[in-house]
Amino acid sequence: MRIRQTLRISSLLLFVSVSVSAQVAGGLGADSGAAPAATAASPIASAAQPASLTVPELIGLKLFQVFDSLGSPQQVYPIRGNQPWMDDVVFFYASHVYLYWYENRVWQVRFDKDYRGSFLSLTIGETREKARSELGAPLASEADWDLFQLADGTKANPDRGFPIRVRLFYDRSGISDAYIYRGDF
Repeated sequence: MRIRQTLRISSLLLFVSVSVSAQVAGGLGADSGAAPAATAASPIASAAQPASLTVPELIGLKLFQVFDSLGSPQQVYPIRGNQPWMDDVVFFYASHVYLYWYENRVWQVRFDKDYRGSFLSLTIGETREKARSELGAPLASEADWDLFQLADGTKANPDRGFPIRVRLFYDRSGISDAYIYRGDF
């Protein structure tokens, strides 16, 4: 199991490396450290001009679909889980959106405190009350987080064959971190 997971992560990192090298060799120029420009069809805008995201559409995308619609990430790195099967490869985009991968598909999307766009009719910094009015009653709650499940067959979660959950973390200023993910993993 551990060897398979390591091979999956290695294959994904190799593919990303080859894809980025091919883009640079194809005339895009050397990496200047600037954020990749967002395309017109991209649901993730550049750091300078964030856009509203339709998050459930990102969950379940395959690698080629992410590259076609979002371009190359600014960074790619692994995150170790408590168990070998919990290891993730993460794509980081300059707009402070993170895509987490499993079996060559996006299974989780994260928006950190520096994200300036909107998601699920919310923005970073919104109050807990606003989040609950938009997403309904939480499934679970602690002092600094809420867990919601998006209803199937809605605009926010078209029937995709798997549940989508939202975990929002709060600090004094409101929502500080958001994770939207497949609830069956």
